[in-house]
Amino acid sequence: MAKPKGLGQRSSVRQVKAIETIIGKTGGAPMKKSKNVEFDMALYQRLRRAAFEMDRKEVHLIREALDEYLENKGY
Repeated sequence: MAKPKGLGQRSSVRQVKAIETIIGKTGGAPMKKSKNVEFDMALYQRLRRAAFEMDRKEVHLIREALDEYLENKGY
């Protein structure tokens, strides 16, 4: 059995696959199903810590942040 990649991964760039993220909160309209996003390790660890402390999924935090960013830019 292959060992899952975790926080001990040595790579400075981490790929996070957002799978379930993408069906959802658009009033029933389907969304694109998966994307790979690259984070540096420090940003990834901050995201993990925030998700744990807020008891929320990482992908939901990313979706909210992106939505807020795009609204602020007028999109």
